[in-house]
This record gives sequence, C-alpha cells and structure tokens, in this order.
Amino acid sequence: MKVPSQYFPLPEEPVAVASAVLGKVAVAVALSLRGALLVTGEPRGDVLAAVAEGVYVRGIDSAAPSVEAAAGHRFVQTRHLFRAPSAMVFEGACHVAFSLGDAEITGKPSYLLEVGAAWTGLETGSPRTTAQWEEFFGSALSSVGAIVLSQE
Repeated sequence: MKVPSQYFPLPEEPVAVASAVLGKVAVAVALSLRGALLVTGEPRGDVLAAVAEGVYVRGIDSAAPSVEAAAGHRFVQTRHLFRAPSAMVFEGACHVAFSLGDAEITGKPSYLLEVGAAWTGLETGSPRTTAQWEEFFGSALSSVGAIVLSQE
C-alpha cells in the first residue's frame, strides 16, 4: 500500500541552537526554518530531528557564515542585518532533499540564522551598528572554527 504524500509544517521556534562563552564574550546561535517540507512515503523516524541533525556553522564572525547539515541541505543566504541590541541575523533559503526510512523529504523552506553576542561582564555597552558589532565581538567570534548546533 502506497503511503500518500503529506506536508510537514516546520515549528515556529528554532530547530537547532548552541551557546558558548569565549573569554569575555557569550555567544548564542539559533537556526530557524520557516515553511513546510513534503514527506513522500513512510519516514520511520522523527522528521524534525533528521532535519536538524548534524547542523554546524562556520564563519560566525563573517557577513556570510557557512551553514551545513548532516543530511546535505544547501543553505543559500540572501541577506544579513544587525538586530539590536546585539545580534546579526542571516536569512535565505534552505534546499532540503534527503531520505528517512522509506520516505523522501524535500522542500525549500526559508531559514533564519541568528548569531547573538554579549559581554559576560561590564566591559562596554551594546553595539548600535553592524560595524560596532563586528568591532566589539569579531575577534572573539573569529576564534571559533565551527559551532555545532543541536535540538533543544
């Protein structure tokens, strides 16, 4: 018996997160996916867990961080912006196509990657611009080769 295709709506909250303290800077990274995926067949597993498995980000100090996932999703960034009081937000599309059990999972949800940084003490105030954010936190963030995200 053939299992009909169905849409799997993605949650409003982030699908994968990570945090770390880098000397005087605390960093929090969150990846959200917006939209739905098409599930064709019987997945025999947790679709959301499979989507979020093995997600890691490189270049969190740059204007175009690289996002990768174990299932081979392709992330294409379309823009980035500074979000006060101290986060850089990266937006784009995530091309999803992988197998889970006897199912094919496909789709092109939008993604939002938020990289927040803050002082752990009273070193200085919050940045007000992208340039200040990079000046305040760029050195600490550049020390991170890659950060692995996981489901909450």
